[in-house]
Amino acid sequence: MAKLILSDCFGVIMNEIAVDWFNEHFDDPKTAMTLKEKYFNDCDLGDVSLDEVFESIGKDLGYNPKELKDDWYRRIHLREDVFDYITSLRRGDDKVVLLSNAGFPFMGEIIDRFDFKNRFDKIFVSGAYHMMKPDPEFYKLAINSYSEKFDHIYMIDDNPKNLAPVSSLGIEPILYTDLDSLKAVFH
Repeated sequence: MAKLILSDCFGVIMNEIAVDWFNEHFDDPKTAMTLKEKYFNDCDLGDVSLDEVFESIGKDLGYNPKELKDDWYRRIHLREDVFDYITSLRRGDDKVVLLSNAGFPFMGEIIDRFDFKNRFDKIFVSGAYHMMKPDPEFYKLAINSYSEKFDHIYMIDDNPKNLAPVSSLGIEPILYTDLDSLKAVFH
C-alpha cells in the first residue's frame, strides 16, 4: 500500500520566518497575519522578489530593508528531528514531497543548503508555479506529477487554512503541532 506524503516547509520542517517576524513586530496577531499576507503572497506566487518585499516593508512600515533581509536570513532554522523523521518516511514505494509556499531565490538557497533534493522525492515551491496553498490546483500538481496511484495521500501542514481543501481532493490532512503527534499518525 503505497503512500504519498506531502509536507509543508515553514512551520513544519523549518521554523516560521515571516509569521514569526510579523508576530514579533505587531501586537495584534490578526494584523500581523494580514500584513504577512499583504507583503508575501505576491512573493510566494513568484510575482515579486524577496528584495522587493523588503523594500516595500521598509517604505511602508519604516524598517531598513538591508537589516530586515539580514534578520530574515538569521531566522533560518531547520528542525532537524522533524526533517529527519519526515524524510525517513520515504521508503519502499512511499514518496515524500515538499509542497511549500515560498519565493525564489530564497527557497532555492534553502533547498541547496539543507540538501532537500536528496531528501525529498520531489519539490514543489509555489513561486515556481505561480500558485500556492490552499489553491487545490497546487496540491493536484504534486499528486498528478506521479503516474502511479497511491493508496493513501497525506498533507502535513501547520496552517489549518492550507489543510481546508485537501479532504475534497482525497488527501488526509495532518495538522502539524509537534513531532510526537506526527509520529503517532505514521506509527
